[in-house]
Amino acid sequence: MLLLGSCRSLKTQDFHQQAALTQPMPPLALKVHAESFLGHFAGDLAKDVLSDAAMSRRGPWMPFPSPYEVHSRVAEPMRDVFTVLGNELSDNMLQSAGEKYGQLRFKLVYYQSNTPGWGWVIPSVLTLNLANLAGMPFLRYRIDLELQMEILDRNQQVIAQYRAPGSGKSTVAMYYGYSGRDAYRKANLLALQDAMRAIRSKMEPDLTVLRDDLLAAGPEKK
Repeated sequence: MLLLGSCRSLKTQDFHQQAALTQPMPPLALKVHAESFLGHFAGDLAKDVLSDAAMSRRGPWMPFPSPYEVHSRVAEPMRDVFTVLGNELSDNMLQSAGEKYGQLRFKLVYYQSNTPGWGWVIPSVLTLNLANLAGMPFLRYRIDLELQMEILDRNQQVIAQYRAPGSGKSTVAMYYGYSGRDAYRKANLLALQDAMRAIRSKMEPDLTVLRDDLLAAGPEKK
């Protein structure tokens, strides 16, 4: 009780970062590669729910789900993926309103979760968490991933593809750390945001050409 009550918790601002492109892109529809994300972020029931939704659309690319599809049965890490990527695009990359000029598609190319802080568990247990009361961490999570983003015009033609690694670390600790569940979620958020910063940096030199290509192809048919 003391450990959980003394930890930090995730807040709304953890799902946002301010690092906008110099020229926002035209509005684009958002899709994720269902299998690559579900394999790492979703529990068994969530996989069933979201995989069924993806299959019903006849393809591996799933539109960002409706509130009905992302409900309380879906594992929190998977909900976090949709939230943080949606915020990244609306906050930093896309114009907020207007007709859609194509799609942005995300695929998780690589994902690895590690707990490099296991060495702290033994002294924590042996001291009945007294060492943690003095400030020693209990555990640390590290997430390493690689994210791919494709830009498609209204004709479903891929006009650009960017890939970038991302990493995130978070600590389970009293006072300054998170609970075990929130530490894992926080590390995931930081890794995704790190990859998105790198992708935006790679996009910057191409923004004028990308915008021109999307606008020249025209908006999607309703």
